[in-house]
Formats: sequence, structure tokens, C-alpha cells
Amino acid sequence: MRRHFSYANIAATLALVFSMSAGAVAATHYVINSTGQINPTVLKKLKGKTGEAGAAGATGTAGPPGLEGNEGQAGKTGPPGPTGNEGLAGKPGPAGVGPAGPTGNEGPAGKEGAAGKEGPAGKTGPAGNEGPAGKTGPAGPTGPAGQTGGTAFNTNSGTGVLGFPHTSGEELTVSTLNLPAGNFSIVGKLIADNDEREPGLMRCELILGETTIDPGFDGVELGDHPADRHSLVLSGTGSLRSPGTAKIVCRFTLAKLPGFVEGRYVDRSITAIQVGNLD
Repeated sequence: MRRHFSYANIAATLALVFSMSAGAVAATHYVINSTGQINPTVLKKLKGKTGEAGAAGATGTAGPPGLEGNEGQAGKTGPPGPTGNEGLAGKPGPAGVGPAGPTGNEGPAGKEGAAGKEGPAGKTGPAGNEGPAGKTGPAGPTGPAGQTGGTAFNTNSGTGVLGFPHTSGEELTVSTLNLPAGNFSIVGKLIADNDEREPGLMRCELILGETTIDPGFDGVELGDHPADRHSLVLSGTGSLRSPGTAKIVCRFTLAKLPGFVEGRYVDRSITAIQVGNLD
């Protein structure tokens, strides 16, 4: 029986052809951009074996040297090395001086030699012990008569006070001792006390008769307290052909222009000893 194609059959056929062509076109342009879009079973089959290593690349240029590291800890001491061969012998050293050996036994006495020349006299030996006392000898002649012991003369002011003259540089006899004719050794003493604030020079002399036997040299300076008080000692020897006096004469002179003076002498004394001769 022969078929006839109707319009419906033709339209269905064309629709099928067009649908198959569209699927082919869509499959041709489909893009996979994630492994999640592939079935895991298929994904495992897509993995191949690792290929062989490729050839080594060219060596790169050397980098800059690194910083110097810290010094490491000292290593343990190694075992001693083997003993080396003996060195050459050194030059002989200087001869040493050893301690003296013991004294040997005394040898036999030799023959007596000829007498030598007399040597010089030796030094005087130490004094021997004192011998026994000898007998008393005869009395010697009577010697000349010795000098008679000296007679002493003295004067002392005690607690008496003698004031300075009120005029600067004026002399004053501060002590006097009457003496007989004869030879004398004399000592004079006093204490001078300056009551002025101004300094000055105190000079005293020891005079026997008309002769100055101690001029007092340059004197002593009396200042303000505590340098306002000084002791003076005068001494000398001399003779009086007739009775006379020994005296101390003093004067106090202000360092500045002359003016009113105030002060005092205390503990004034003169001691004279009469002697036979003045050597």
C-alpha cells in the first residue's frame, strides 16, 4: 500500500532535523571553565602519569656574599701528636760555678824554710787589765794658792712696777746695783710690757761704771697683744777701779711719728759675781 505524505508529517520531520542541528551547534561552542563541571569518574580518567623530568636549566648568576656569621665555640683539645725526632745538640753553655767542696785533710808538714825578713810592727793590742796599785810616792812641793771664791751681789724689783716715760725714745734707768771695786761677771734681766696699740722698738743696755758691757744689739719689737710683752736678758764682764754701779738703761721708740707712750717694766734684776781675774 502506498503512503502519501501529508503536511503534518513534513512539518514534524523538519522540526526533528532542526532540533538535531541545534544540539550539534550548541555542543560545538560549549566552554568548560571548572573541574566541578566534569563528572568525578571522568575526571580521574583524564589524569595521566607524570612525565619524565625535563633538561636542567642554565646556572644562574652568583648572589651577593652573606653577612659574616658569629664565631663558633672553641673545639675540644685534640689528642697530643706523636713525639718529634730529637733535635741537634746545642752549643756548650758557660761553665757553672758550683758550691765549694769540703776542706780536705791537712797534709803533712813541709820542711822549715829559711827565715824571712822581719815584717812591719803590728797594731797595738787592747790594754791589759789594771795592775796592782804601787806604793805611795813622796809628797810633792806645795802649789800656788788658788783664787778665793767670788762674792755675789744682787738687786731685784720684786713686785714693783716702773712705767715707761711718756715721750717716745726717752731713756730710763730701770735697775741699779752698787758694787765695790773689782772684776765682775754681770747678768741683767727684765720684762717690758707695751700698753700702746702702736708697735715700737725696745732697746736696753747693761752698763758697768761708764762702760757699756752689753749694748743689747738691735733690741726687740713690742707690738699689740699678744706680742706686747717680752723678756730681755743682758750679760757681760767688766772691772771697776773704784766703787761704782751696774745699771740697765732702756728706751722705747714708737714705729710711727713720736707720740704719747704708755707701758711698764717688771721683774727687773741685776746679779754680779766678783771674780779674781778676767780671762
